[in-house]
Amino acid sequence: MLKKYINEKTKGIILNYPSNPAGSVFNRENLEQIGKLVVENNSFLISDEIYEKLTYGEYSHVSIASMDPLFKERTIICHGVSKTYAMTGWRIGFAAGPANIIKAMGNIQSQSTSNPTSIAQMAALAALNGPQDSIGMMVKEFKKKTGLSCGRIKKHRWCYML
Repeated sequence: MLKKYINEKTKGIILNYPSNPAGSVFNRENLEQIGKLVVENNSFLISDEIYEKLTYGEYSHVSIASMDPLFKERTIICHGVSKTYAMTGWRIGFAAGPANIIKAMGNIQSQSTSNPTSIAQMAALAALNGPQDSIGMMVKEFKKKTGLSCGRIKKHRWCYML
């Protein structure tokens, strides 16, 4: 279905997954198709994976960049600490991808925004390298709240897609 929207003017596709608030993810088949489409069309994939750890149910997040070296060459991953570590006010984000693109992103960013404070950088480092057990507790609570919300929506027939 996506293929019909891709043409020679397409420079990139943005994937925003897992999604918030449901934590839904793309399955491997869909990711494979998207990756092949990106490679075939010589375009790029911008993969926003900030909700990577916040999924619920039987499915878990798989980064498209990890699936195939050709996909990795064409993927820019955007990530940060705001969601997984509840650090929204700290404004710490990062990107990974082809070196030339990341360098260009850094050049643009350095002229358009200020840099994070050293305290925010150290806090992000501690979050990324420290104990990760709080993530499981957060996911458990979010899953409970999602279940309650979806149950209410279904009960009142506000949404027929759930």
